[in-house]
Amino acid sequence: MGPNLGRRLISFLHLADPARLADWKVFTNALEKALSLGGRRLANLDPGYVARERLVLATGKNFPYRIYLDQGIYGDLTLVFGQGSWQPLPGATRITPGGSSRRCWDRCAKNTSGNSRR
Repeated sequence: MGPNLGRRLISFLHLADPARLADWKVFTNALEKALSLGGRRLANLDPGYVARERLVLATGKNFPYRIYLDQGIYGDLTLVFGQGSWQPLPGATRITPGGSSRRCWDRCAKNTSGNSRR
């Protein structure tokens, strides 16, 4: 995708059903294709969800540690929350659980249950 790749996290005000994660990924795959230029992908959209204890991303790539969801889409348990911080799992999609990303995931996870972490 090029050397000047940027990352943006987007969250939504209303909670969505995590059971629809495969549908979200199928939709974003179509959107990526529509946004391509000359067959070159200009956006990489990775839908997922944050719960109090986990961050799960959707992917079309199968690996032994990913769970099949539906429509050729797998769930990647990317980060887990434990002992007061977000921890990556070995082999999962590489995301650095720090800085502004961590604060965003903390806020999203807190809003999923209305309870704050201790």
